[in-house]
Amino acid sequence: MQITEQKLATRLGIFAVLALFLAALRPLNFLDIDVFHELALVRSAMQLGHLPTTDLFAYTPTLALVVHHEWLTGFVLYPVAMQGASAFLAFKYLLTLAVVAGAGSLARRRGASWPILIVVFPLFILLGTLGFTTIRAQVFTLLLTAVFLHFIEPLKRGPTSPRIVPALLFLGLYVIWLNLHAGFVVAPALLAAYCVEQFLHTRRIPYGWLVILVLMFALVPLNPFGVAYYPYLLRALSMSRPYIAEWEPIWQHPKILFLAYCVSLLVLGYAVLRLRPVRMPGLLLLLIAALAAAIHVRHCSLYAVVFLAYVPGYLASTPLAAIVDSFWSRHARVAALVGLVVLVAAMAVTLPRKPWQIIMPTSVAEIKEGFPMAYPVGPADYLHQIRFHGNLMTDLYTGAYCSWHLWPDVKVSFDSRYEVAYQPGVPEEIMDFYALKPHWQSTLSKYPTDLVLVRADSPLAEALPSATDPPWHCVYQDNTYDVFARPGLSLPVVHRSGLPLPATFP
Repeated sequence: MQITEQKLATRLGIFAVLALFLAALRPLNFLDIDVFHELALVRSAMQLGHLPTTDLFAYTPTLALVVHHEWLTGFVLYPVAMQGASAFLAFKYLLTLAVVAGAGSLARRRGASWPILIVVFPLFILLGTLGFTTIRAQVFTLLLTAVFLHFIEPLKRGPTSPRIVPALLFLGLYVIWLNLHAGFVVAPALLAAYCVEQFLHTRRIPYGWLVILVLMFALVPLNPFGVAYYPYLLRALSMSRPYIAEWEPIWQHPKILFLAYCVSLLVLGYAVLRLRPVRMPGLLLLLIAALAAAIHVRHCSLYAVVFLAYVPGYLASTPLAAIVDSFWSRHARVAALVGLVVLVAAMAVTLPRKPWQIIMPTSVAEIKEGFPMAYPVGPADYLHQIRFHGNLMTDLYTGAYCSWHLWPDVKVSFDSRYEVAYQPGVPEEIMDFYALKPHWQSTLSKYPTDLVLVRADSPLAEALPSATDPPWHCVYQDNTYDVFARPGLSLPVVHRSGLPLPATFP
């Protein structure tokens, strides 16, 4: 009877933490801005009959060779997106569960009990949720990181060389990874850390693993851009992105995230104190992931995956795990009751918010609710209806959406491809324009801009008519966005304030 109660407690605990994860994921069911430039790239490639390596979408200065490191992600997402929003969201949930299963199964392989895994999982939720928007290429890096950690296991030290067949399989998967997302650099970075760790513990040089590491570097040109991927990576990894919040250090972000990060370090510190580092394989990999998360909050989800894969296994050999397991065994009914309460509460909060529906924010009100942006549904529809041909000034958040809906008739000034497509200085110049930084008016004359897309509640919307000579005039207006036309450009004037702006995908 006791075994049955323990199993019930464990199952309820698993469902409870997954329900909490679903509740945390629901606000991230909004469409990621990167989706639209990936879909636009695939559509243009199908029209051209080949993958373009020069920019097609912008009228501002772009690079001679555009290394679109997420090109394969676009080809994966495009057929899913064509099935509609429900299929797209279901695919996101499938990828998310695969990441959790990959990291969790490694934790189990390393000896973590279900109770300790359930107790640790909320930290994974707090640390990792940011990486699961709908759908960014980074989720493939998270999934393949979990696969990679399985590959470099064993639990016990040695052998110092990988087995041939698994190594070949992984290298094949690695080539796919490097075409899905530039986050593939995680693999050689973690493998290098693994080699160092192996040497420190065994005093033997892991030649077999070093060969794999060299092959990883040599295989990078197996992409549509060839050896140009090397300088792109060097530039992308070394550049700063001061205007993008996810590239800021973790202590500049919400207190709950920073608190979770600190708690995770305390848990890891406890394991180090109770064990010796020699009994903690993978510790160096985990510390590198933790450092990456501290420097750039974007990497917090990567740290969360490595944390979930390794830390429960460390804790399995500590008194803390013994206490948790003992409580689960002796008070299974209490554990089951707690799990049931958490499960019901999480679902009661989540289900009314319709986690099965994709979110496309279109209003300022939604931005105030916490969404990072609103899609310019109304302006895109207006420009499509009047069959506008020309150049549209856009910012980081709106450019890709406009390219997807309006290209080739309309070219944009900027989108979320940032270092991928634009010449150095262009992204900062456009963002300074939208922030009304000094000399912002000169940007209008520097580039052949016909229209400016601007948030209706922004200072720029007030400044454009009065601070430009001759003045730019508003040709479109709704509750969220205004469109201003250059002097001399005559377009129909449309006001949709107060009207609903339904968004559809794709």
